[in-house]
Amino acid sequence: MRKLLPFLLILTLAAQVFAAGGRQQGGAQAGKTPLRIVTWTNPASVEAIKTLSTKFMAAYPDISVEVTDIESNQVDGLIRTRMAANDVEIISHQGGLTRAQVDWAPGEKPMWQEMIDAGNYQDLSGESWQSAWGNGTDSCTYNGRVYGISVGSTVVTGVFYNKKLFADNGWQVPKTWAEFERLCAAIKAKGITPMTVGAADGWPYTMLMNDIVASVEPDHEGLIRALWSGERKFTDAKSLEIFRRGEFLNQNFEDGFKSIPYSAAPGRFAAGRAAMMPDGNWNVTEILKADPNFQVGYFPMPGTEPGLQFQGKSDLSFHVNAKSPYKDGALKWLEFLTDKTNYTDFINTIGFIPTMEGVTISNKFLNEEILPYAANLKPLWELNWRAPTGLGQYGEYSAYQYLRSAGGPVASVNELAQLAQKDFDDAKAAIKK
Repeated sequence: MRKLLPFLLILTLAAQVFAAGGRQQGGAQAGKTPLRIVTWTNPASVEAIKTLSTKFMAAYPDISVEVTDIESNQVDGLIRTRMAANDVEIISHQGGLTRAQVDWAPGEKPMWQEMIDAGNYQDLSGESWQSAWGNGTDSCTYNGRVYGISVGSTVVTGVFYNKKLFADNGWQVPKTWAEFERLCAAIKAKGITPMTVGAADGWPYTMLMNDIVASVEPDHEGLIRALWSGERKFTDAKSLEIFRRGEFLNQNFEDGFKSIPYSAAPGRFAAGRAAMMPDGNWNVTEILKADPNFQVGYFPMPGTEPGLQFQGKSDLSFHVNAKSPYKDGALKWLEFLTDKTNYTDFINTIGFIPTMEGVTISNKFLNEEILPYAANLKPLWELNWRAPTGLGQYGEYSAYQYLRSAGGPVASVNELAQLAQKDFDDAKAAIKK
């Protein structure tokens, strides 16, 4: 039985990977040192990782790289499984190291904090190459030590727009929320739908809470603390404005927007079904796949005052399993990625904003539409937001999804704000019991 147990463990782990939809490219080759990488399924980033790994194996023929990718909502579970079995050398996270446990907002530790506290993530502070990453280490620093590198950032709080349609009608890119409302009214007056969104998948639509929170309170870290302390409420004037702007978006999307899949939205936008599409900058690839000649622009979701910059996140960070007997290969892989030529190819494949300075970006859209508004990119609301454990469905600013304008049960913004505050208060009270 003792001999059988290791075999059963291997079968169990393989079954978990298969059941979760994990896909492996490459595989450990006999007589070579394994380097196993786990990431989430994103075509551009998986392609970049595989391409770099092929070049790496040519430079280090004694190392064999295996890449496993899995859907983003399942990747944390797979990472836990693979780390427990000690059969992974590099794992990746979205968003960097965010929402560390704090006293003023009781909650569970995020997985990355558990891993670091348990000594599972390698401290990279002493590696000679890590300083080359500039702000790429900022989002991977914990207690003054570097535990990973973030290779790129993405913008979330932006709006794609049809440049030709805007030019033909004399519409200007809005600089304030009031201008945005007037623009939507002008578009409707022409018989055109102002916006589309792939809301059937949920997150592309609720993600827009980042846009509307930023539009009212671009410096929102204090708001989170104030909600926990009771100094701010979901029913106060600024919070009501956030919910009102969510309702405005609902009222200016395509009819039936809750049934539009995320995969279909770029094609509908490129086909002229709507003049604008709020979404993260990564989706420009799908827009241009639908129509390579489409003239697409991108602007920050405007705020109450002019001058609002994009907000976003570190979108791909790499961390090394400190307990793997093969971690030296992982450190070599990260050093190989740090080479500016290799990194330039890598970041241009993904299309993210580079974290390393002095990199030549070949992406025209990124150069013209993103980088001018992305200096000192601020983190999203959702990266700072700390929800009480057991928070009810209304207790977040994304609750605009429950308004009647989105097909939900709540008739008004005022009613929604009261429900949100009650859910938040109830969850906080439950923590103290």
